[in-house]
Formats: sequence, structure tokens, C-alpha cells
Amino acid sequence: MDGKAVVRIAAPFISYGVIWSSDRLMAAGYKAATGEVAPTPEDTRDPLVRVLVYTTATAVVATVLRVAVSRILASAVGDGGDGDDLA
Repeated sequence: MDGKAVVRIAAPFISYGVIWSSDRLMAAGYKAATGEVAPTPEDTRDPLVRVLVYTTATAVVATVLRVAVSRILASAVGDGGDGDDLA
């Protein structure tokens, strides 16, 4: 197996690890800033607007991180940018 194939297999796992870590950091930051636990879609006691804003922010961060990991790994293996992402 060549290096590109290994990176293609590893990229999703690396992305998920980075995204999970950022989610934990965002939840900790939310608690530090507001004094409350971060809202979750499952908790119906949280106001809908707060849940939507927080989940939108986490989705945007996750997407940015996934793209960044994919691009960084693609450049590390010398991918020519054929439009086939790694993650």
C-alpha cells in the first residue's frame, strides 16, 4: 500500500478526532463564557434559538476543520488536486 492510500484511509479518522476535540473545547468554552452547559438538540428545556445558534456554530467549525485536515493531508502526500477529497 502506498502512502496516498494510507492517508486516504486515515484521513476520516483524523478528521473525526479533530472534530471531536473541537466539540469538547467549544462545550468547555461555552460553559466558561455562560456558566451553563452547552445546549443540545435533545434537551427540550433549552430555548430553540440557543440550540440552533450553538449547533450551527459547531457544524461550521466541524466543516472548516474537515476541509483543513483534508487539504493538509492532500498536500502532505502531494495530491495534485484532482477533486477527490481525502476525508
